[in-house]
Amino acid sequence: MSIIIWGNLNLSAGKMVYSEDLDKIVLLHVGRKLTIDNVEGIIDRSDEIIGRNPAGIALDFKELESIDSSGISFLVQVSKTSRRMGFELLFYNVGDALGRLFSVCGLDVFFQIIEKEDFMEKYL
Repeated sequence: MSIIIWGNLNLSAGKMVYSEDLDKIVLLHVGRKLTIDNVEGIIDRSDEIIGRNPAGIALDFKELESIDSSGISFLVQVSKTSRRMGFELLFYNVGDALGRLFSVCGLDVFFQIIEKEDFMEKYL
């Protein structure tokens, strides 16, 4: 396993997006915010990962505190990209509030949300 730290992509005070290349999948830690203020940087970084043709990407939302329509749009776009390019996209550590938001928006059936225990068993 290698860890790639993406420098200069501060998502919030002291928090940075980073990814871990696991044996089967790239784990992308989202950070505290997924908003208009930082979504362009996250798009650029996710494009770098997608360009490496991974078998899969898991987005870790453990630290997420704030998301807006730009963040939701990014998630929809990366989900469409995963289907088009044929890699697995998982949403991991989705908290109750984010899960409810996905449900209200009808995105819970569009996104592949995996429970922490299932993720750890399958990928760690």
